[in-house]
Amino acid sequence: MDEIRIANSWAEVTPLATPPPGPMFAVTGGGVGCAGDTFPIGLSGSVETNVYMLFTNDVYAEVTLAGTGSPLNFGLFSTPAYYSVLASNPVTGYIGWMSNSPAIRLRPPLTIVGQPTHVITATNNRAQFTVVATSEDLTYQWLKDGSPLSDDWHITGSSTATLVIWPAGPADVGSYRCKVTNPCGFAMSDPATLSLDGVDELIWKGNSFLNLWDVGNPNYPYFLDTNLNEVVFNPGDSVTFDDSATTPELVILTNILTPTRLTVNAIRNYVFGGNGTIAGEGRLVKDGAGRLAISNTVAAGVYVPNTFTGGTAITNGAVAIYDWRSIGTGPITLAGGTLETFVKGNQNVGLSNDVFVVANSIWQIDQSGQQSASLMGALLGSPGTTLSLTNSSTATNSPNYIFFNGTFTNHSAIVLSCLMSNWGLSGQRLILNPGTGKVQILNGPISENVPGVAGLMKQGQGAAYLNAANTYTVGTTNSAGLLAGTGSIASPLVVESGAAIGGGSPDAIGTFTVNNDIILSGNVFIRVDKSLAQPNDKIAATGTITNTGTGTVTVTNIGVTALAPGDTFQVFTKPVINGDALTVTGEGVTWQNNLAVDGSIRVVSVIPNYPTNMTFAFRNGVLDLSWPATHLGWILQCQTNTLSVGLNPTGPWYDIPGSETVTAMSIPVDPATPTVFYRLRHP
Repeated sequence: MDEIRIANSWAEVTPLATPPPGPMFAVTGGGVGCAGDTFPIGLSGSVETNVYMLFTNDVYAEVTLAGTGSPLNFGLFSTPAYYSVLASNPVTGYIGWMSNSPAIRLRPPLTIVGQPTHVITATNNRAQFTVVATSEDLTYQWLKDGSPLSDDWHITGSSTATLVIWPAGPADVGSYRCKVTNPCGFAMSDPATLSLDGVDELIWKGNSFLNLWDVGNPNYPYFLDTNLNEVVFNPGDSVTFDDSATTPELVILTNILTPTRLTVNAIRNYVFGGNGTIAGEGRLVKDGAGRLAISNTVAAGVYVPNTFTGGTAITNGAVAIYDWRSIGTGPITLAGGTLETFVKGNQNVGLSNDVFVVANSIWQIDQSGQQSASLMGALLGSPGTTLSLTNSSTATNSPNYIFFNGTFTNHSAIVLSCLMSNWGLSGQRLILNPGTGKVQILNGPISENVPGVAGLMKQGQGAAYLNAANTYTVGTTNSAGLLAGTGSIASPLVVESGAAIGGGSPDAIGTFTVNNDIILSGNVFIRVDKSLAQPNDKIAATGTITNTGTGTVTVTNIGVTALAPGDTFQVFTKPVINGDALTVTGEGVTWQNNLAVDGSIRVVSVIPNYPTNMTFAFRNGVLDLSWPATHLGWILQCQTNTLSVGLNPTGPWYDIPGSETVTAMSIPVDPATPTVFYRLRHP
C-alpha cells in the first residue's frame, strides 16, 4: 500500500527497505575516452559482512566482491554503460544500492563529412575553405602545401573549421588541407586548391581642381592603370592610394564605391570625405606611416555608414574614424598600426567588429566627451603581442578607456597608457562588460605605462577570466557576474554585492591571486574535484581578506567522486575577516564554515541520495509527518487536487519552506482541501 487516506487528506509514502547498516558508499571511476580505453570502477568503502555485486546498465556484470572494510576495486572496464553496485548481507537479508552510478562513455568516431572545395577568385578578393567534421573536442589546423598556417594580417581561422584568406594574392596560390584532431586521433581533409583570376589594379592620381572618386564617370578619370593610362573606377577594381598622387590629400567620395580591395600605402596623410560610401565585399588595408581619416558625411556631424564587409587590416600608420560605422562591418586586424576612435559630447564609439591583434598595435581613444569607446565584438589577440590602449595628448573628460562587451578569448597583452597628466583618474580605465551567458578570457596581461594611471572594472552578468600576471595598480572592482582566472592582479580587489569571485579557468580548477587586499561584499563560486592534486578552486591574497556582506559560498562538485564527511577545501589562503557571515551551500551536504578561522570549509554530513520511508500520525486535526534523521536535508513537497482527480503524477509539486532543516513536520488538515499528497525529494 503506498497511499493512505486520513479523513479528507491523502499522504503519499514510499515504503522501501531499511537503509543499509553503516555508511552509504559511492561507486567511483568511469570517464570519457576512446575505443580501447579502460577505466577503473570501484567503491569508496565497504562493510566486511556485506557482499557487493557490479551491474552495467542494471544488468549483473558477473562480478561480486566481498566487503573488506576498505575501498573496493572491481577492475578495469571498457564497455560504455552506467555502472552501479548492489550491496547485500546474507545474514540480515539486507539488500540496497550504493550511491552514484558513474558512466563510461566513448567519444564518437572522428569523421570528415564535409570537404573543402576548390576556390577561384580575383586577386585581392576573398577566399574561403570550410571543413565539416563530426565527433567532439575537435581542434583544427589548416595547411598550405603541407605546411601549417597561422593567422596574420590577411589570414584568419587557421585553427578553426573555416579558413579565410583576404586579400588573396599570388603567394596564396596552392593546395590547402585541414587536419582535424580529437583526443582519439586525427583525420585529414581532401586537398582543395586556390587559384586567382584577374582584376583591374588602379592607382589613385587625383585632380588638383576636384579630387573626386566616382563610379564609371568619364568626367573623373582620376586613376592610373598598370600601363599608367588615366582611367575611371569601375565596381570591383582594386585601388591603391600612395605617395605618387600630386593632388591634395582630401579625397571626395561620391556614389556607392565597391572596390575589391582598397589599399592606402603612403607616408602622406589621406582624408576620405564627401557623402559617398564604401560598400561591397572588399577589404581595406592600411600600410605606410601616414594616417587615413575616414570622415565621409551627409551633413555636419552626420557620418555615412561604410558597409564593406571584407574587414580592415592596419599594418602601419593609423586609421582614424569619427563614427563606429565608418570602418565597415568586417573584422579589424591590428598588425602593427594604430586605430584612432573619436568620442565627442555624449556620443559613443561602439565597434561591433571583431578585433584581431596579430602584432604589437595601438588603439587610441581621442575623447572630449563624457562617453566611452566600446568593443561589442570579440577581442582576439595572438600570444606574444601587445595592444596598447591610450589617449591622445588633447583628450579631456575621459571617464573610461573602453568597454569590452563581446565574448572572446584574448592572448595579447593589454597596456593602459595615459599621455596627458591632467586626465582625471577617478574613473576606471578598462571595463569588461560581458552580458548574461557571455565569457571573456584574457590570457595576456593588463599593465599600465606609468604606475597609478589604470584600473579595471568588471560589469555585466557574464564571466571574465584573468589568466595572466596583471600589473595595473589603481584598483579592480567586480560589480556584477563572475570574476575568476588562473592569473593574478596587483591592485586591491572589491567584489560588490551581487557579484562573485572564483578561481580557475572555464574548463579547469585553479587559483586566482590578488597581490593586495580583498574586500568581499558579494559571493564566492568554487568547484571541487577530489581526484586532483589541487582539489578545488582557490583564492589567494597577500593582503587582508575582509567580508562585509552576507553572501554565499556555492560549491559545485565537478568530479566523479562524491563528497564525504570530513572533506576539507581551502577556499581562501588565509582567514577571512567576518567570514562566518557567509553561507556555504551546494551539493546537498551540510558544511562547516571555517573561513574566519583559516579560510577553509568542511563537509560535516552528506545528504543520502537514496529514498527513505515517511511515517505519519493523525490526531486532533493535525497530520504529523516524520522521516529518518539520516535524511535531514531532504525537502517535503505537497500537491493539492480535487477528490475526483486524486494524485496527478505529472502535476506540479510545491516545496514546503523549512522542511530541509527538520525531519518532522506537523500540518493542520484543512477540510477545504480534501486531497493533499506529500512526498520527499532530494535537494
